[in-house]
Amino acid sequence: MASVDSSTPDPDPTNNTSTVPVPVPAQVDLAITKTFTGEFVVGQRGTYTLTVTNLGPTADPGPITVVDSLPAGLTPVDVTPGAGCTIADNRVECTLPGPLAVGATRTLTLAVEIGAAAAPSVVNTATVSTPSEDFDPSNDTDTVTTPVTPVANLTIRKELAGQAGDLATWAITVTNEGPNATTDPIVVTDTFPAELTYTSVAANGWECAVASGSVACTRTEPLAAGQSASLEIVTRVNAAAGAVITNVAVVEGGMPEQTPVDDRASLSVVPPTTPQLPFTPPSVPVGELPSAGSNSSPTLSIALVLLLLGGALLTLRRRA
Repeated sequence: MASVDSSTPDPDPTNNTSTVPVPVPAQVDLAITKTFTGEFVVGQRGTYTLTVTNLGPTADPGPITVVDSLPAGLTPVDVTPGAGCTIADNRVECTLPGPLAVGATRTLTLAVEIGAAAAPSVVNTATVSTPSEDFDPSNDTDTVTTPVTPVANLTIRKELAGQAGDLATWAITVTNEGPNATTDPIVVTDTFPAELTYTSVAANGWECAVASGSVACTRTEPLAAGQSASLEIVTRVNAAAGAVITNVAVVEGGMPEQTPVDDRASLSVVPPTTPQLPFTPPSVPVGELPSAGSNSSPTLSIALVLLLLGGALLTLRRRA
């Protein structure tokens, strides 16, 4: 406000002052921090917390915009509070109304789906902006690196590949159904029942150790999602004909602290029975007929009498 004064009488003092409003823009220092909660595991949901703080020196009249463009492997599913927020593809944008007083904060909670591409870690950055003058833009973004636990679901299939005599060949196939490749060694253990005795193993890519009544094979090379690895174990069948034998194989490992899922397979077999040959009556050698008075059977004696009678009748006919 400006004013004027004089020693001379002024007939109209009402216009001796003048007031002009001067707009003073807000000067703020917005800062954003981003944190994650709990453990991030592939196939589960994770939570980020975004906090905006006005460090002053004046209140921010707003509006304040927060943007989070999620990287590959993370999919946004929900924002709380959701008013003023939109989700498009992997981009989340929220408009927060003002004013935001000096020292005040606003918090957003972002829920995301964790995909296979996020493992073993994912980098995420959030940004805050305002139409007001922000004299320290260095804290307008925050980046957090989140470790992500991969997941691999191992399954096992066991079948009788062949049987020759008292030898049985068992085929074992381990498959990684994903979504990630394995990171830890895979161990297949075949513990034999009393009716089976270990003979040999063929396992390319596996290291096998034989113990009393079992075989344990370890694969240290990673098994990619969708990939399978096989081995064959030959056992001798020590059971009575007709017995039913169950053989079980178990797969473990592949991931740290991974609980085995679909990791047991069994197959019942019947040992081959002793073949029953068809009955063949003993052959009677053809020779001379036994003479009268010999120790011949009654059947042979009757046959001899009939033969002699037939010859006599034939002789009589020719004479006639």
